[in-house]
Amino acid sequence: MAPPATRTRQWLPYTAAVTAGLVVIAGAFVFVRQREAGTDCATILQVNSSTEKAALLVDLAERYNRSDRSIKDGGCAQVHVSALNSGKATEALASGWTHTGLPQPQVWLPTSSLWTGQLRLLDKAAGRELQTPDRYPSIANSPLVIAMPQPKAELVRKRGSLGWGEILGLSGRDGWADFGKPEWGRFTFGKDNPNLSTSGLAATIATY
Repeated sequence: MAPPATRTRQWLPYTAAVTAGLVVIAGAFVFVRQREAGTDCATILQVNSSTEKAALLVDLAERYNRSDRSIKDGGCAQVHVSALNSGKATEALASGWTHTGLPQPQVWLPTSSLWTGQLRLLDKAAGRELQTPDRYPSIANSPLVIAMPQPKAELVRKRGSLGWGEILGLSGRDGWADFGKPEWGRFTFGKDNPNLSTSGLAATIATY
């Protein structure tokens, strides 16, 4: 394993997984519906996406819906996209799906494969059929980065690379005094809620 200093930037694959027969919970969500394409199609494909890429998927769905593409039997299909935070969607998938405010999707696109793995663990613990497959193709990758105010970042950068090991080391008793800035007090590390946020979950795993 590489030493912490060499792990300056952790790249975690944010794999969008496709899963059949899923339902999305109501609650703290953003619902995105594309404009009607003006055609009557018997087949509707319901897609649920994590919120950060939902607008892109809505645009793609609209382009498809306006096209003249047909399915095998000569009919047509329309794609509808709804959006939900990946953590909330995982909770929803594991909780029975009553009182939903969103349509039942046939395709689920979370931010990261971390969530499909989490759902698989929840399904196993409940003794029910797994809703997510073991393998699926990655359609996008995004970096997980460490951010801080520029003056602090420039001071830390003078000592070399910054990785998760260094972040944990900075959280000791000396804090910013070790950098000649005792007036800045303790070094505080914050992250999003790992139960709901992909970056929060990934940061939690990376620090371990």
